[in-house]
Amino acid sequence: MKISTKTGDKGESRLYSGRHLKKSSLVFEVLGDFDELNAVLGMCKSVKISGPREEITKILEIMQVDIYRIMAIVGNDMVVPKELKEIDRKDVLLLEQFIEKYEELVPDLGKFVMPGESALSGELHFARTVCRRAERRLVEYHEEILAIFGGVPEFILQYTNRLSDLLFLLSRSAEKLD
Repeated sequence: MKISTKTGDKGESRLYSGRHLKKSSLVFEVLGDFDELNAVLGMCKSVKISGPREEITKILEIMQVDIYRIMAIVGNDMVVPKELKEIDRKDVLLLEQFIEKYEELVPDLGKFVMPGESALSGELHFARTVCRRAERRLVEYHEEILAIFGGVPEFILQYTNRLSDLLFLLSRSAEKLD
């Protein structure tokens, strides 16, 4: 696969679906935000800390695979590519199970959280903010394509919303790991 195709030299790009659009199209903002989120999750996985972190690493890896699935679906005009599984209720339920577990592990808040209690916690807070931006753009894109493609699938919207909640809880939990 060639990396430099030169097809974008005039400000256009092609989606996985084959549709050609201006690089300034909202769909590329959505895909870029999810790509950035995936990169930040990779940074989170690389933070070296002492203590138990295997479960957090496994959760981050699940998130990264799911984000690639979301990007493939969005980039294919909401059609699930043959080689992938759609984001469905089971994916949302898995995040909800992790949320319930980590809600029990971290104390209730009575104030705003100051990111940076630990390196991993700070990175996870950064991932949470990138996720929130990706979610806002995704909702905006959903509204834009509602009449054309039926919008963004319901479970992708739910998954993205739960994802930022889980990242918040993981960041709070990571405060104790350094």
